[in-house]
Amino acid sequence: MNTVFDTLHYRSRSRQIVDKLRSAITGGTLNIGDKLPPERDLCVQLGVSRTSLREAMHILQAYGLVEPTQGGGTYVTDKFSENVFDFLGFGKTLNKKNFKYLLNARKILESGAVEQALDIAESGAGSPAAELDRLVDEQEAETDIARLGMLDAQFHEKLVSLSHNPIIVALYRMIHTMLLRGTSQVITYPPSRKILLRDHREIARSFMRRSRKTCVRAVRDHLKRTEKLIEKYLEGED
Repeated sequence: MNTVFDTLHYRSRSRQIVDKLRSAITGGTLNIGDKLPPERDLCVQLGVSRTSLREAMHILQAYGLVEPTQGGGTYVTDKFSENVFDFLGFGKTLNKKNFKYLLNARKILESGAVEQALDIAESGAGSPAAELDRLVDEQEAETDIARLGMLDAQFHEKLVSLSHNPIIVALYRMIHTMLLRGTSQVITYPPSRKILLRDHREIARSFMRRSRKTCVRAVRDHLKRTEKLIEKYLEGED
């Protein structure tokens, strides 16, 4: 039996199990699409009863973090963002009514995260610009559209993660998940690749130069262009 979790120090309540599993998901020990170990194995690994584990699984399912299948086990899912936005009344899918709110929130978060990241970079901690440049290099060499879309997402998530603020990163991921249907489609438009590469290179270079105004403006201009492309995509759905 492969061990995924350490045994809890105390006889667990369902809340402790939820926190343990959620940390594994958000920390990358468990990824979207991973199948959880069988119930019996999880009980042994965590040192809990089946009753407590089942309670925790019901909570995680309500969060949208796991999904049981009939006779096929339980899998890690990514429906939390959809559930949150649905609860707030914005629906589970991208449409003309909600995408501007999402893009505006993304713009505020991303530009704010860049400023925070530059404060950290100016203090001499690490060399994050090299990682941004590497991602742009990969994008330039990539010919597969699906892979390019993934690299685009990685670039922006890396940029936000340089703020070293886990709350900003978590909020950004939620918003980006909701926007993914639109952003993945605009990559297929002929001008998108050129815009993506040019804008990302400018963001990476201005970050390397520690040019705060230039970098924040480059991020905002890039997101404005993305917004126009998504508008075009949504018009095609009418």
